[in-house]
Amino acid sequence: MDLIVTGTLSPDATGTYSENGTYNGQPAYERADGAYWIWFLPGDFWLITIGKGNANQGWYTSPPITGSYTAFGIGVTGTATVAVAPVTAPVSGGITINHGTVPSYENNPAVMSAEILCGDRLAGCLTCRDRLTGEIEIEERLTACLKITGA
Repeated sequence: MDLIVTGTLSPDATGTYSENGTYNGQPAYERADGAYWIWFLPGDFWLITIGKGNANQGWYTSPPITGSYTAFGIGVTGTATVAVAPVTAPVSGGITINHGTVPSYENNPAVMSAEILCGDRLAGCLTCRDRLTGEIEIEERLTACLKITGA
């Protein structure tokens, strides 16, 4: 799972973070350029800092890992917001999905991307927007939510 950090932050720690190992028994997340990390500090805090293990300045929150983070340290400002990044799979000319009751969209030019959405509110739906007509079809599913989008 990837995480997205947003906010008006100084220094700028916004961006997408990917899981890269563990730290203190919890997953650790590194920003794409390697400059910032999200990691767990024993004592029940998640931190966003320059470098994993550097607790001198950055942003902190109590679990869970997602939500608002408070700035700490000299020169650090803004409230960081951490959210789970949506999983997207761009496709060209259709997509095949063969898992459980989810139908196949193989060779369907109307389907341009698929997005797996997680969360109780979205669980159990399948949404498809036809690229040519713009119509949206919704089918109920029992376990996962997959959003199919046309261009």
